[in-house]
Amino acid sequence: MNKKFYLNIIGGFLAGAILLCIFSAIQKYSIGVDISILQGYIVPFLFGSISGALIGYFNYQMKRNLSAKLKLERELSEKLEIKVEKKTKDLKSAKNLLELLNNILIHDILNDLNTIRGNLDLFLTNKKESYVFESKKCVNNSFNTIANLSKLKDIVSPDYELKNIRLRGILEELVNKYPADINIEIRGDAQVLADEALISVFDNLIHNTIEHSGSNKISIHISEKNKTFFRILFKDEGKGIPPKVREHLFDKGVKSKYTGNMGFGLYLVKNTIERYGGLIEVKDNEPKGTIFVITLRRYLETQ
Repeated sequence: MNKKFYLNIIGGFLAGAILLCIFSAIQKYSIGVDISILQGYIVPFLFGSISGALIGYFNYQMKRNLSAKLKLERELSEKLEIKVEKKTKDLKSAKNLLELLNNILIHDILNDLNTIRGNLDLFLTNKKESYVFESKKCVNNSFNTIANLSKLKDIVSPDYELKNIRLRGILEELVNKYPADINIEIRGDAQVLADEALISVFDNLIHNTIEHSGSNKISIHISEKNKTFFRILFKDEGKGIPPKVREHLFDKGVKSKYTGNMGFGLYLVKNTIERYGGLIEVKDNEPKGTIFVITLRRYLETQ
């Protein structure tokens, strides 16, 4: 029992006893009885003190229950407000990403179609096979764009709840999907706070590395950064990324020098990692290649 409980009981006890004794004295005086005889106050004192103590007890219980109810309502209201705010933020983020993907899809497909039309017009007047090959290349680019959109749908989804993800488990699952000549080494393990989109994040990084770096060797090293975060070093031994390109690597709609199409994979990778409360940055690997340094929050049982 806390201090307030005893104060309510003692307060009720004294108030009840005093009030009933005063009422008894007034009653005695009104009928001409000597109010100085103390024996006449024993019953009112006992009855008043017991009644007052009971009233004090019930008053304390009512206040405590009301306080607990108000606290619970306040906590539920705060939790609901946080959930609504998070849901609104996620939906806004998903809307922005979907608009971006739609713009990229229209831009890239139209870009390829215009090139195909131009090559076919040239082929009709000059029967060069190179025009056919260029058209086929554009068709493949369009197919890749659509395939990437389908593959990245998980990253855009706002419906996932952050939970405990065993990092090595999803990486090993992902590595098994790539050909045997792609050498991917995984060292370390971690339980991080993320969702189902995390596998698409690493799938995108692996795909980009294979396609653009010219390296078929990737190493992924997982280590503890501190009590709150894990650090993942994603390394390749390819030709590296020029400093000017690195500055805008995670920007929206950066055009690929290989296809002329707008990029969106690494922008979505960065967006997803930041949604987890993490970070991603890119550095040079020595003596050659690139390192993506990823920081992800540790999963804690209290989360």
